[in-house]
Amino acid sequence: MGSLTSELSLKYQDLEKQVQSLIKSQEQNQLDTKTYVDNSIAIMEENLNTQIQQNSDKIQHQITALETSSANQLTILTQTPNAVAGNVNLLLSSFNLTGSPTSPSKSTTTPAVLLTEGSGKY
Repeated sequence: MGSLTSELSLKYQDLEKQVQSLIKSQEQNQLDTKTYVDNSIAIMEENLNTQIQQNSDKIQHQITALETSSANQLTILTQTPNAVAGNVNLLLSSFNLTGSPTSPSKSTTTPAVLLTEGSGKY
């Protein structure tokens, strides 16, 4: 009976060592998994931050381009009436140079109304 007890005691100690080894292995696996997950999350956060920064830069660039374009269009819109007025003034001054400056130039053509009144077509 003594040898059976000592044999069972040795098997018990062996099983105890295996259980302790499995517990340590399980704890190490948990630690490795936690480290892997933490590293993966950190990398994902870094990638997301980089993407957000790139998108923010792109949006800011597009806003700046839109503002510049709008400013240029506004400049054109404000300059266009001045340019038209200048062209009209130039055109009017060229008419004033060819005719008398104080009286409007007389037309050499007969209005269509006068031609049709006397023709009997009314």
